[in-house]
Amino acid sequence: MIFCECLHGMHADAPTCSSAVRHACVHTCVRACMRVCSCCLQVCPENTVLSSGLSKWASAGGWRLGYQAYPSQLSELSNAVASAASHTYTSASAPIQQAALAIYSNLPAAKEYSRHCTRILAAVASYAHRHLSACRVKATPAVGGYYLFVDLEVVRPHMAKLGITTCDQLFCRIMDDVKLALLPASPGLLRPESELTARLSFTDFDGSAALSASKSIPLSTSLGDDFVESECPRAVEGVQRLVKWMSQACS
Repeated sequence: MIFCECLHGMHADAPTCSSAVRHACVHTCVRACMRVCSCCLQVCPENTVLSSGLSKWASAGGWRLGYQAYPSQLSELSNAVASAASHTYTSASAPIQQAALAIYSNLPAAKEYSRHCTRILAAVASYAHRHLSACRVKATPAVGGYYLFVDLEVVRPHMAKLGITTCDQLFCRIMDDVKLALLPASPGLLRPESELTARLSFTDFDGSAALSASKSIPLSTSLGDDFVESECPRAVEGVQRLVKWMSQACS
């Protein structure tokens, strides 16, 4: 079986598992993204398994309720997967099932929730990217999700003088100096240990308050820095701590 999130990698003779678990987390053009999500089904519906779940777009991290939809042509594969699954678990817990029923019983509300969440995350991601880029941190603009992948190589010459040459050492120093946690890319993202790269999450804010504030603003309106600074102050503080530390480290 081929696992993919787009048409690349598809093969006419191999069953394809199209993962849609993150597609509703795309910051821009959500509807277009969902069309991309279904591209495998459009091109090869008789050979595509659609896989998705609630943990990402529904802010249900840890609940881990997912599903797979099989075409009738892959009934043998579906039966085999169901048989293997039955040896691992019986069913999702009752609270998870009840939460899923509430979500899937009101899809219009679920879609509206997803659009507000992605709009908020897009605003915070943009704020973080612009401010970090201004202090020479390299980062690709986020187009979805909750993270930036940041490159702090600009401080290497200055840190080398202090005996700091690995990402673990660097991020321990940042934690000690400004109490800011970054996830080194070397262990979890399979980057070289000597590379000063990390995954930075920009979700340290009160989601309920931000969602409430977003609902008072038409979805056709983009959220600016004023919204981020007002509704996501902890995320702003984290970004500014790193910006200040970078400026001092390079001075």
